[in-house]
Amino acid sequence: LARRFAPESLFWHTFTPGLNDQLRGLLFALGYFLHGQGASLLWSQLVADRGEVREAVALNLLRHDLSTLRQRPLLFCFDEIDLLRPGEIEAHTGLLAWLESLRSLVPLLLMGQRPVVDCDLHQRLVGLAPAACQELVQQVGLGLDGDEVARLHEDTQGNPRLLELFIALAQSLQRAGAPVADALAAFAHEPSVELLLRRIWRH
Repeated sequence: LARRFAPESLFWHTFTPGLNDQLRGLLFALGYFLHGQGASLLWSQLVADRGEVREAVALNLLRHDLSTLRQRPLLFCFDEIDLLRPGEIEAHTGLLAWLESLRSLVPLLLMGQRPVVDCDLHQRLVGLAPAACQELVQQVGLGLDGDEVARLHEDTQGNPRLLELFIALAQSLQRAGAPVADALAAFAHEPSVELLLRRIWRH
């Protein structure tokens, strides 16, 4: 999606609760990014204030920096946005409101398991098609036949991460001398990803 937009410059921020889910830290990251694009008003103020962040001032400066770069195709990407919990963490409420305010200033790409901010376009990512699933297992040399690939696709719904877990499980069992069919049986009967990870780790 980011490539389709073809931005000249891309800012990427993955939210990790307890680490970088505060507006203060995000403003520093954005200030530094915009400084690299040639708009340094926010960054200069943050440096002059020596770590103290006056949010209202910083947000106005951010808007000014973005207005000076309006002719450049920028894209701000925020990943794991659904980890923000506005109902539980007060700081997240303000952070989400601030992200909402950015919509009129710069194109945003918001990623998460569920939408928490209104968007102009909602793009749902679906699993890989059966043919792509077949290609993936062939690339790693698992040697599954058509029926086995169809079964794997049904079990995973084409989810790339689950397919990667299956491949890791199958390869670990192969190293132990077990057939790939054992991996299919084990994968279909494990009730959770956590148990799959434990099994892979054990092998």
